Amino acid sequence: MRPRKKGQQYEICYRCPGYSKPIYERFPTYEAANLRVAQIEYEKSIGEFRPPKQTPIQTKRAQKKFITVSELLDEYVQVYGPNHWGDSFLSCSLHRIEHYIKPYLGNVAVKGLTTHDLDLFYDSFQDKPAVVLKGYKKTDACVSRSVIEKTHALLRSVLNQAVIWEYIPSNPALRVTLPKYQPQERAVWSAGEAQ
Repeated sequence: MRPRKKGQQYEICYRCPGYSKPIYERFPTYEAANLRVAQIEYEKSIGEFRPPKQTPIQTKRAQKKFITVSELLDEYVQVYGPNHWGDSFLSCSLHRIEHYIKPYLGNVAVKGLTTHDLDLFYDSFQDKPAVVLKGYKKTDACVSRSVIEKTHALLRSVLNQAVIWEYIPSNPALRVTLPKYQPQERAVWSAGEAQ
């Protein structure tokens, strides 16, 4: 029995007397997996080997405690979206998630997300080009203040749900400072140009 690499973890597989199926266990490091192999072999040699008991913390829900923002967004849309949103709002929310949130925050762990990260995220948005959807005229416009506000509202709602689902103790989006609106001077025709 040797640990095998499975994604980012190491897996061991062994059989137990009285169980028809093999038992699989995963560990974050190769050393931890090897330690478990040594423990199993030792327990077998002295005749006290028993399969690991599945505690409530090893349920699927507990394994999802360490999820990324991208995984949280997917779960939120699947569970919350169809029951609370209309088709148009669902479409707009999916657009904001795919084009504005996931590319920048998707790989961040939800537990590691801070208010400072979100402040930097929104500040960096002002310099980013706006996403142009199919069928719209391409412009060189940057992300607008209204898109930032709507993205923030969506992210705040997602993180509120993460608090309810007990993924995080508090919502970091509640204390975010959004970039200030800076009005631009409009070009106005003179009386001669209007005539």
